[in-house]
Amino acid sequence: MADDLDLADVERRIKAIFIGSVGNLVEWYDFYAYTAFRSFTRAGVLPNSDPVVQQLNASRAVRRDLLMRPLGGWLFGYIADR
Repeated sequence: MADDLDLADVERRIKAIFIGSVGNLVEWYDFYAYTAFRSFTRAGVLPNSDPVVQQLNASRAVRRDLLMRPLGGWLFGYIADR
């Protein structure tokens, strides 16, 4: 009967969803931690002595990361599907 659920398949899918969710959580935690603490670390990381320029450079890095994340996901997803 086609309506019967295969218990092993359901468990495999739930495990895959859980593992993928944990990986995504760790990735976004890293991104949020960088964003939250960028104002504290910008003086040691960014080379300019002007705090406004340092903050703008840190914000530009965050914007670049937010743009590249979906583009990289699309590109590497396309490559993986091939």
